Amino acid sequence: MITRKQIKKRGQKPPDYDSAWKDIIEEHFERYLEFFFPHIHKDIDFSRKPEILSNELRRIIPSGKVGKRRAERILLSAVGV
Repeated sequence: MITRKQIKKRGQKPPDYDSAWKDIIEEHFERYLEFFFPHIHKDIDFSRKPEILSNELRRIIPSGKVGKRRAERILLSAVGV
């Protein structure tokens, strides 16, 4: 099996396995929360579409001395009070 380090040494880009999962969760966010986090799902107002804040997260957590970091996505939703 070839490692990520070996792929980078060859000048190739490592495979991106998680983008598809992020897109699926983003597309089916309400059902995802309902299934995996029902205690959180009940408090969110889904009449408003969640806002995706991936660029904002990159500004908060930039690459630093520890090396490149992969910023995940933030979905902003209205929470009922």
